[in-house]
Amino acid sequence: MKRKRLFIIIAVSIAAAAVLALAVFTAWRAGAFLPGWIRWQNGQASGNEPLICLENKKVTVFSDGDQVAWESPEGVLVQDALFEDIDSDGERELMLLCWKIGRYGKVKPKFGAPEVNRWVQHIYIYDWRERSIHAIWMASDIGLDVESWSFDEGKLALKEPSGKESKWAWYDWGLELSEEVKK
Repeated sequence: MKRKRLFIIIAVSIAAAAVLALAVFTAWRAGAFLPGWIRWQNGQASGNEPLICLENKKVTVFSDGDQVAWESPEGVLVQDALFEDIDSDGERELMLLCWKIGRYGKVKPKFGAPEVNRWVQHIYIYDWRERSIHAIWMASDIGLDVESWSFDEGKLALKEPSGKESKWAWYDWGLELSEEVKK
């Protein structure tokens, strides 16, 4: 009888531990343990078209009224979105300040930097043309913590939790540091 009771206690303990581990893993995958300084935004951006909605860490782009033209990728949590002309071509681009697990996407850099299995902040930039979204720049780990951002005089102004600010401009292909603002 004691053996059976011990077996039941061990089995229940193992099951409870497995359920707890699954719950923690699920919460981690959903971003529950991301830094507390992150300011998650909600809102809309629009010109004549498209209508861009950021809600619950996901972006949806609508075309032709209520037709969904694009949604942010699965596994990417969007902190904020801007719809501005970052590359000075006369057309606005959709820019996402976002989080995903890992530094890179499917394509890894040739210099062999190791991938990480943690949440990392990224900037993604998309063109809006022919009523659809097209990726033009998907930053790897941006290497700094961005609490908030804005678009100012053709540049992205990034603000870190420490208050330090920097401005980034589009050069040929990608963002490059334009200036650091002393704070």
